[in-house]
Amino acid sequence: MYAVGCNDTKERNNKMKPTVFKGSAVALVTPMKEDGSVNYDELARLLCFQLQNQTDVIAATGTT
Repeated sequence: MYAVGCNDTKERNNKMKPTVFKGSAVALVTPMKEDGSVNYDELARLLCFQLQNQTDVIAATGTT
């Protein structure tokens, strides 16, 4: 796994950046309960499924 940080503006250029990861990336939904709170049990189940099936990247804040 790679950590992505901000580059100093002096280091920026117009070239494409190298790929940060290879493989499968999944943007998970946030499972909710009827009262609007997060369903953490279901979230754990979704995460375990992805990890067991070798997902390389989980984008926890990747969708709306």
